[in-house]
Amino acid sequence: MEGRKIHLLDSRYIVVATGSEPVFSPDVKPLPPRIFAPRHAATLPELPQSLLVAGGGVTGVEYGYAFAALGIPVTILHNSTQLLPRLDGRIAAILEDFLQKRLHIQVYKRDAVKAVHLMENAVEAETNAGLRYKTDYAFLATGRAADLSFYDPNAIPFVLTPEKALAVDEFGQTSQPGIYAVGDVTGAPMLANRATMQARVAVKHLLNDGTALLRPKSFIEMAYTYPPVGQIGDMHRAEDAFFVEKHYSSLLKAHLEGETSGLLRIKVDDQTGLIRGAAAFGQQAAELLGIIQLAMHQGISYHKLRAMPMAHPSYSELLTGY
Repeated sequence: MEGRKIHLLDSRYIVVATGSEPVFSPDVKPLPPRIFAPRHAATLPELPQSLLVAGGGVTGVEYGYAFAALGIPVTILHNSTQLLPRLDGRIAAILEDFLQKRLHIQVYKRDAVKAVHLMENAVEAETNAGLRYKTDYAFLATGRAADLSFYDPNAIPFVLTPEKALAVDEFGQTSQPGIYAVGDVTGAPMLANRATMQARVAVKHLLNDGTALLRPKSFIEMAYTYPPVGQIGDMHRAEDAFFVEKHYSSLLKAHLEGETSGLLRIKVDDQTGLIRGAAAFGQQAAELLGIIQLAMHQGISYHKLRAMPMAHPSYSELLTGY
């Protein structure tokens, strides 16, 4: 701590909201300006002539899309079997097809980036399989972890989760009395909407507010490509559930706006008719999932939801019984 001033603050409560930090390895790390991470994107001296994206999660897909939309050739290298691994496989495949055919993004999966080398006026990525990809610049989106840089286990022994984040209860309380934690520092899913809810709950609790608080079990997870893509709840196959698919090509609204490539998938419980999850790629996907989120948390069955006469023409008609 030499050279840094230490300020001691006395407080009845502390809320830890340090967020998360990118995860890099010694051979896959930023070397500005050609090998960069999200925080460096705004300081690029020029637009790349070509770009390699290491990672096909939300950050990699969003930035890859953004640069490709500027007309820059983009290559995504991803170690999983699909882009956006937490996303429904059918929707992920449609998104990948869209990125490849509309934006000409090259996607290579099932092979992790082993190292990214800085060369003269270029970069080269080497994969675990021994393949090499050479581009003008490289963007690193290899994952994030809770920022515990403030944490000294000898001073305050917090209980941590298996993923090395701060463990909290339903009110956001850590294992230490009077200390709350909200947001990415509490681990996945690392979402702004989840962090906002956690902050509201924590503040109400520390103020001894006894009113009922919304603590949803499922959160909408979005990736803001254009059109956007997202999901809520569980979309794995199950013997006691069925899937409903609604295509944007059936919507007058989609035809009027000239984009009909989207799809909405809803997972419904066989016995109760309740919605277990949903995923969508297309215009207004976040808003459609918002309606479904409300139905899920209020116990409104899919059959009751689809009976609602939504506005015409609108994207919400995907939820009706047409």
